Amino acid sequence: MAFNFDIDEDIYKKFMLAVQLSNENENEVIERLLSEYASSTFTRAAKSLTVKKEATQSEYIDNIDFGKAIRKIPTWAFKPSQNNHRLIKAFLLIQEEQGKVPLKELILRCTDKDNYPDTYVSDFKGNFAQMKTDAGNSHGKVFVVENDEVQIWSEVEAILNEYAERFKGDGTMTLMDVIDNQDSGRKTITSDMTKEAYEISKMVYHGKISRTKGKELIAEKTGMVAGSAQDYITDFLAMMNGERYTRTLNLFATEYYLKSIKADYGKEAFEKAFEACQKHVEYYNKLGYGKQVKTQELIDRLRDEQN
Repeated sequence: MAFNFDIDEDIYKKFMLAVQLSNENENEVIERLLSEYASSTFTRAAKSLTVKKEATQSEYIDNIDFGKAIRKIPTWAFKPSQNNHRLIKAFLLIQEEQGKVPLKELILRCTDKDNYPDTYVSDFKGNFAQMKTDAGNSHGKVFVVENDEVQIWSEVEAILNEYAERFKGDGTMTLMDVIDNQDSGRKTITSDMTKEAYEISKMVYHGKISRTKGKELIAEKTGMVAGSAQDYITDFLAMMNGERYTRTLNLFATEYYLKSIKADYGKEAFEKAFEACQKHVEYYNKLGYGKQVKTQELIDRLRDEQN
C-alpha cells in the first residue's frame, strides 16, 4: 500500500542519514516504526478497556508483542548504563568464562555492586522478570530459565549474537563495526578454536606465513570469524613484544596465551606477555565500559604464582 504524508525536512534528513548508517531499507524501517507504534498503542488501549476483547483482537495484539526484544536489542547495545544492557552483558561474560550461565552466578554478577559495578542492576528480580516475557509492558523476552540455568530465548538469539561484542564491552567497537559484522555470523570462541589460533599465531610471529594468511587459516580451520581471527593474531604479537593491545580476548584465551608463551618461549617472553596483558586491562578500564575484574584477578593470580 502506497501513501503520502508531510514531514519536517530536517527530521527527514536525519532519518535518511540514520537509515544509511544502519544499511537498512527506508520502507522497511518505516514499516517497523509503524508496527512499533501500533504495538504500543494497542497495549495501552488493552489496559484501559474493561470489556472483554474479541479473540481475534487479542491474538493480534499478542502477535505484535511477540519477540519485541528483537527491535530493542540494537538500542540496548549502545546504552551501557541501562539495566537491560547490564543483564545481557553479565550473561554473555559468564557464558564466555564458564560455558554456561547458572542463575545464581547471574544474580551475583548483577547484585554485587562492589565487585561487578559494570553489571550491577538495581532491582535485579524485577528487571530479570521483565526480560522473561513479552506480555504487557515488559521489556521483552530475552531469557529462559531451565533447571536453574539461564539461556537465551531462541527467537532473539540471532540478533543478540550480532551485538554480542558491543554488550560485552569492547570499547574499540563502534556503530559501523556492528553494521559491518551483522552478516558475519559471529560464534562463541571455544577452547579448541583458541588453541588452534595460538599455533597459527606462532607461525605468523616466526615469519612462516603472513598475517592475512594466518587469519584465513584460523577462519578455515576453526570457523572463527575473520575479524576475531585477526584479533587473536594481533594480540599474540603484542604479547610477544610486551605492547598494549586493544582488542579483548576472553578469559580462557588470555590465560592460555600467557601460559603457553611461558612454556614455549621462557620466562622473559612470559614477562613481556604479562606486561602487555596488564597494559590492556589498564587501557580498557579507562574507556568507561566497566572494569575487567576477572582478567585483573587472573593477572594477580599468575603474578602470585610467579613469586
